[in-house]
Amino acid sequence: MLKRVLIYGSAFGSASAALLLIQYFNRLYTERSFVSALPVLGSVIITVLAVFLVIRALRREGNLIMGKALFAGLLTTALIAGITTLAYQYLLDNQPEIMNHYRSLLEQAKKAAGKEGEGFDVDSYMSLGTFMRSQFSLNLSIGMLVSSAVFLLSARRQPNA
Repeated sequence: MLKRVLIYGSAFGSASAALLLIQYFNRLYTERSFVSALPVLGSVIITVLAVFLVIRALRREGNLIMGKALFAGLLTTALIAGITTLAYQYLLDNQPEIMNHYRSLLEQAKKAAGKEGEGFDVDSYMSLGTFMRSQFSLNLSIGMLVSSAVFLLSARRQPNA
C-alpha cells in the first residue's frame, strides 16, 4: 500500500505543484477570471483523481477495508499538500520579484478595503505556515470525502468487500 501511495502522491503532487508554479509565473493571481481559477480548480481535480486512483488500485490488489482506504487517501493527499507547499517555499525563497508583486497587489487591495482591511496582515497571509495550513486542510478534507465515497461506492458493487 505504501508504495502505491508514494507513487500516486508524488506524481499527482508534482502536477499540483506545477499548477501552482504556472499560476505565479504567469501572474494569474492578478485578475479574477475563469482562466485564473483554472490552476486552483485543477489542483482540486488532481487531488480527487489521485485519491480515486489509489483506492481503485488498492481495491484491485485485494481485500480493502474502510480504515485502509481512508488512511491511503489521507496519506496520498498529505503527500500532495507537502509537495505543493515545497513549490510555494521555492517561490518564497527564489522568486522575490513574483512574490513582491503579489505582496503589492495584496497591499493595494487592503488599502482599497479601507477600515474593513485594517486587520488584514499581508505578511502573515503570504507566510509559508498559512499556505501550508490551507493546503493541508483543503487536501485532507478532499481526501477523506473522496476516499470514503469511493470505498462505499465500490463496496456496493462488490458485496463481499
